[in-house]
Amino acid sequence: MVVDKNDIQGDVWSKGFLKHNETYYFFSIADQKQKIFSQCLKKLAAQVGDASLITSLTQVQKDRDTAGEARALNKIAIISNALIAFTRTGLDVIQSALPNTALRLKRVENTDPAFYAGMKETNELKDRPANDWDPLFNATSTPIHGLLKVAGSDANEVERKLQAILKVLQHGTVTLDVKGISPPTTVESRIDGAVRPKDFILDGKLVNLNGKEHFGFEDGISQPLIQGIDTLEPEVAGVANMNTDEEVIILSKFSPKTDNNVARPDWMYNGTFLVFRKLEQDVDAFNKLIKTWNQHGCSSEKHMGAKLMGRWESGAPIVKFPDNDSPDPDNARTFNEFNYDGDATGKTCPFAAHIRKANPRRPRNPNEQSTFLTRMIRSGITYGSEFSEKPLEKRGLLFACYQSHIESGFKFMQASWLNNENFSTAGAGHDPIMGQTANRKLLTNIGGTSVSFDEMVTLRGGDYFFVPSISALQKTLGQD
Repeated sequence: MVVDKNDIQGDVWSKGFLKHNETYYFFSIADQKQKIFSQCLKKLAAQVGDASLITSLTQVQKDRDTAGEARALNKIAIISNALIAFTRTGLDVIQSALPNTALRLKRVENTDPAFYAGMKETNELKDRPANDWDPLFNATSTPIHGLLKVAGSDANEVERKLQAILKVLQHGTVTLDVKGISPPTTVESRIDGAVRPKDFILDGKLVNLNGKEHFGFEDGISQPLIQGIDTLEPEVAGVANMNTDEEVIILSKFSPKTDNNVARPDWMYNGTFLVFRKLEQDVDAFNKLIKTWNQHGCSSEKHMGAKLMGRWESGAPIVKFPDNDSPDPDNARTFNEFNYDGDATGKTCPFAAHIRKANPRRPRNPNEQSTFLTRMIRSGITYGSEFSEKPLEKRGLLFACYQSHIESGFKFMQASWLNNENFSTAGAGHDPIMGQTANRKLLTNIGGTSVSFDEMVTLRGGDYFFVPSISALQKTLGQD
C-alpha cells in the first residue's frame, strides 16, 4: 500500500493533531438539505495547504514542524487542525442525494457490521444501556449524522476554525445542532476538552499535569508506528513490535474484513474508522482503591496504582522499574521498548494491568493475528476540572481511536481482552481501568492477591464514525 499523505485526514497517525484544546462538535443534516450539504462538503474539502479547513496529514506534519521551530525560540505557534467524519446514518442521508450506487452501503454493512449497526447495538462490549448516556447521544429529532473534531494551540483558535467550518456547512439551515430525547430538547452539541494544567499546585507542590489523564498517569504512550508515515526517532526505534502495516489503520484493499468475498467500496480507501467514547472517571474511587495498597502486597499507593495501570505515573513501565518510578520521569517515553518475556508469571506487571491487557506485546505470529490486528491509533484528551479543586464536578477522557476495522480493533480489544477475566491467562481478572462487566463489578488479580471494586470509568455516550479521505470528500460524498 502506498500512503498518500495529501489524501489522508491528518489526525490519523501516531502523533496526530497538535493540541492544547480540542472540540468535538456533533451535527445533524437537515431534512431536504442533503444535496446542498453535499455541495458544501465539496467546497469544504477543496481548500488545501495553509488555508485548509479540513487538514491533510501532510499539513499536520508541516504544522508540527512549525510548532517545533517556534518552541526552539520560546514562542508558541498558533495552529489549528480539523477533520470530519460520519456515522452510518449520516452516510445514509448523504447517499439520498447521490446516484443510487454511489456509496454501495450494502458492502459497508457486509464488511464492517459494527460500524453499520452503531455503538448502541454492540452488546458484546457490556456497555451501560444507552438510556444512561448523556442526552446528546440519545438524539431523536435531529440525530448525530457527523462529527467535526477541531484541535489547536488554544481555545480561541479552535473556536475560530470551528466557526469557519460551520459557516461553509451553512450551520443553522443545512447542518443543525443535535436535539435531545423526545420531546425534543436542546442539548449541547459539542464537548470541549483540554490538556491538564502545565503548572498546578497539588498537595503543596508545583506539578506539571500536561499529558496526564485524571487518574494521574501519562497518556498516549506506545502508539503504533505506521509504515510509510512514521519516521522512527532514535530513542523509540524498534519499540517492542509497534511497527504496524498501514492497512491495519488506514483502509485499503488489503485491510482486514469480515467476509473475504466482499470488497469495500473504492471510495473508502485512505479512510479510517473512528471510535468515540465519552468516559467519565471517578477519581475519588481510584484514590480510595489505591489506599488499600498494604492489603495487596504493594509498597505504597503509587506502587498499587502502577500495578493497576502497568506504568508508573510518569509512564515508565513497571516491568522495567519494579519497585519505584523512573529516576528520569520527564523522559519516560524513552523506556518504551520492552515486552513481558522476563515476567512470565505476572508478578511484576500483573496480567490484568491495563497496558498488559490492551497490548500483550507478543511477537507477530501468523497463528495469532489478533495481537497484531488490534493495533489502534489513540487520540484522546481530558475534559473537566481538576478533582482537587472541584471534586463534585464531572471529569474524564474524550477517548478516540482509529483503525481500519472496528471488529478487529477496538471491539475485539474491549470485549475479548479488557472485559475477559481469563485473558491473557486463567484468573487474570478484568482490566481494572477500562474493563466492563454486566454487574459493574470488577475483579482483578494484582500479583497474588485479588481486589474487587466497582467500575471507576463510566461510558457516558459515543458512536462509530467513518473518516473519509479528502478525495472522497471532494469527489464522492461531495457533489456539485
